[in-house]
Order: sequence, then C-alpha cells, then structure tokens
Amino acid sequence: MSQNQNMWSVSQVAMAVRQVLEQGVKPFWVKGEVSNLTIHSSGHVYFSIKDAKSQVSCTYFNGAQQARSFSMQDGMEVEVFGSLTYFAPSGRTQIIVRELRPGGVGKLQLEFEQLKKKLSDLGLFSQEKKQSLPVFPEKIAVISSADGAALHDFLQVLNRRFPGKEVRLFPVPVQGEGAHKKIAGAIHRCNLMEAADVIVMTRGGGSIEDLWEFNQEHLAYAIAESHIPIISAIGHEVDFTISDFVADLRAPTPSAAAELVVKSRAEFIQELNNQMRSLDKNLQLKLYSLAQKFRECKHRLMMNNPEKKLEVQYQNLDFVKLKLEQALQKRLQYMSQRLMELEGRLKNRTPDILRQKEELQHLKTRLMTSFENFVRNKGSQLEAIHKNLKLLNPQSTLDRGYSIVRSKGEILHSNEDVEKSDLLEIRLAKGSLVAKVEKKVKE
Repeated sequence: MSQNQNMWSVSQVAMAVRQVLEQGVKPFWVKGEVSNLTIHSSGHVYFSIKDAKSQVSCTYFNGAQQARSFSMQDGMEVEVFGSLTYFAPSGRTQIIVRELRPGGVGKLQLEFEQLKKKLSDLGLFSQEKKQSLPVFPEKIAVISSADGAALHDFLQVLNRRFPGKEVRLFPVPVQGEGAHKKIAGAIHRCNLMEAADVIVMTRGGGSIEDLWEFNQEHLAYAIAESHIPIISAIGHEVDFTISDFVADLRAPTPSAAAELVVKSRAEFIQELNNQMRSLDKNLQLKLYSLAQKFRECKHRLMMNNPEKKLEVQYQNLDFVKLKLEQALQKRLQYMSQRLMELEGRLKNRTPDILRQKEELQHLKTRLMTSFENFVRNKGSQLEAIHKNLKLLNPQSTLDRGYSIVRSKGEILHSNEDVEKSDLLEIRLAKGSLVAKVEKKVKE
C-alpha cells in the first residue's frame, strides 16, 4: 500500500470534524460557570463554560445578543443554548451561542427584577397606595409558620413592649412550592373575617430559594388588595422580596416588626402627654386669636354704628327746619311791611278809600289764610319727612325683632357672600353677637 494512498490534509480533517459536529449533534442546552470572559470591540463575546471537570469554548456573536437582559461576568452560572462547531485555525471545538440566560441564583434574580419592574409599572409599589398603620391596634394577625423562630421572636418582643395584646395566628408554610398560595389565602381570610387591625407577615432568613415564595405575583396582588394594613418582615435586614415592596410597611426583622406594630407603654404615655401639651397650646392660641378677632369686630361695629349716622341726619333735619322757619319769618315780615305801605298809600287816595280798605281787609284775610295753609302744608311735609326718617332708622327695624348681619364689616344680603366657618357680626335691638357659619341653607 502506498504511503500517500487515502492521505488527508489537515484542512480535510478539520472540515470532517466540523461536519460531524454540526450535522451529528443537534442544538442543545448546557449549564455551567462562565470563565475567561472577553468582550471584543465588535460586540462579540468570547468565553468558556465549565464545571468541576471540563470546559468548552463559546462564541456569542453580537447579532444574537438582542434578547440578553443582564451583564455577564466570570464566575456566574449561566444556561447556554447553541450548537457545536469546530474552529479550524485554532483547532478548537466550540459552542456557537444562540441564547443565554442566568442559571441558578442568577436566573432567579433576573425573574425577580423582571417581576419587580412589571409590578412597579402597574403602580403596586406606589406610596399613594400605602395604608397607614393604626396608632393603637387592638387586634394583630400574624401570618407565619406556627413553629418558626420568626413567630417566637415577634411574640417575645411584642409581649415585652405591650403585654396582653390580642394576637391571632394564621399558620401557613413559608417556603416550598405552592406556599405563596397558602399565604395569599390567609390574607384573604383575615380580610373577610375582619380579624385584625393590622397584619404581620413574617418568616426567618434563608437563601433566595428559601424566600422565593414571597416573590410570587399571586401573593403580591393579594397584599395589594388587602384593606387591612400589612407589615412584611421577611428574612434578615439584607433580604428584600417582592412582598416587601408591595406591603404597606417593611420591617427588616420579625423583632423590628413587633416594635413597629405597637409602641411600648412608656412610649405611648409619652406620646399621649406630648399630644395633650400640643392640644393645650393650640387651644390657647385659638382662644387668643378668637379674642383678638372679637375685639376687632367690636371696634368696627362701634365705628359703623347706625345711631351715629342717624344723629347726623337729625342734625341735617334741624338745620333744614331752621332755614325754613327763617324763610317763612322773612316772608311774613316782607308781607306785613308791604301791607303797611299799601295802607299808607290808601289813606292818601280818593274817597273810595273805604271800599278799597274793605277790599284790602279781604286781601289781608286771604293772605293770612294762605299763609296759615302754607305753614300747615309745610308742617305736614316736615312731619312726613320726620316719620320717613324714623322708618329708615335701623334701630326701628331692630326694635321689630330684626337684626343686621355683617361679615368682615360689610352688611350681608345673601348666604352666597359667606363661607363655612366665617365669623359674623350680628347687631340686635339691644347688644350684639358674634357667630360662626356652620351650614349654608339654600331657599
């Protein structure tokens, strides 16, 4: 046999190996740890995936990375979907990656972030939806494992701070598949029964897998729909779950939850004393303010007293009456003087003087009658003016049982001119009142 018979070149071998790998092995999923991570300026990613005994090179082209939503780093566990090939220039078998996702804890963390973003966008974490805790809850519901250390820690601190509080336990499993449904069911039962003023949902610390039931969407909606405020006390201070973000308040530990749900007796008494001092101070300030407003209203009422305005009108009336009397007196003097002149002239006239004298006497009588009628009419007019002024006198209206109501110094004509809690100045026939608007009634 010739030595060159069936002799392959290196390239032929490399091609055969590539064909065998690409055609003989279907695309597959493989899980391992990232190592030798290199990100090229082109965006292509080169790395190895390994376990305790072996490693395989991987190439993750830029065009296939659009669905990747996390950053890669050496040491992280990933799950790779791809196909085998052979890279001839370096004689290296490698996986061409088509899809990459976190594995183990990384996968759970990605699911956590995705659900967190979804619920945040829906508004489940909004502060506006958070309910305030009752200041002094009478009944406390605890949703936890009946034999867990978390329940023991919570009750121990609660009894130390405020012994005798009514606590109702809703025992549930706090880890393992399906536990979140039991926890959600306990929340619904507590709301239906109105069994508590506040709910404490608690368990001890653990791995992300142990706490995973508190990262379920179904439980998140149950917490959000509760009309009873919920405190979430899951794990240790460094542990955060979806339930923590949805709950009305997060406590870093079960013991901290007991401190948040109720104040100690000493704290409560101190708070009560502070509130009483604050109330007393506010009351004193309010009384001072009302007294000051009363003095201002009284001063404005005195400055706008209708009696003073009426006195001015009386003075004007007296002045007009005096002017009228003076005018009448001057007119009478003039007429008398004129009469005397006429009498003098008549004496020097012809013998027909007697007849003219009688006529003059007749004219005098008519004049006196006209004058008396003039005076009588003017007197009647003055009397009518006096009566009208008396009717227009606000005091007369007040004497008939009416009142004059002012707001801010202005006389009120309609309830539209005031608002609820406004102060009103009410003038009566005798004395004045200050009142506050409690209600407006439409007619």
